[in-house]
Amino acid sequence: MDALGINNPETKDTPRRVAKMWIEQLTDGERRNPDDIIRKLSRTRSRETIVVRNIEVHSVCPHHLLPYELKAHVAFVPDGYTAGFSRIADYVEARAHRLVLLEELARDIVDGLHERLKAKGVAVLLESRHGCMVFQGTPRRATTVDAFAFRGHYELDAKAQMQAQRLLMKK
Repeated sequence: MDALGINNPETKDTPRRVAKMWIEQLTDGERRNPDDIIRKLSRTRSRETIVVRNIEVHSVCPHHLLPYELKAHVAFVPDGYTAGFSRIADYVEARAHRLVLLEELARDIVDGLHERLKAKGVAVLLESRHGCMVFQGTPRRATTVDAFAFRGHYELDAKAQMQAQRLLMKK
């Protein structure tokens, strides 16, 4: 508050509250090991695509320290195993709650889920609305930024990748 030149009774406890929020809500993923979230896999006979859609989370831009909101959509094709769907959402949240660029977050999620789920393929779409776009320069409140990432057969097969994109973008 001193650096901002603000010193009034209303802001006396603001630094403590802000630090607490950052530790508990915005960067708690820095202190979590996402790989601990998906420990147990269940056997499945399914070989079809599973989509977990509209995982609402937030992250923080490391360049401007402004939060960004996102909806994550995850598609995967099991190879004999699957995880609880809430575990997948928790995994995404643990990866997101840190200082990370959107494109790196998409890569981290797809790499981690591909490895943890032992899936034939994993595709991730992150739809985001960035504080950087809303509060800096000319406000662009309606602007969204999307990031895709693919692993396994989605990365190697152009037709499968197109199908995954259609599934992930389905509203």
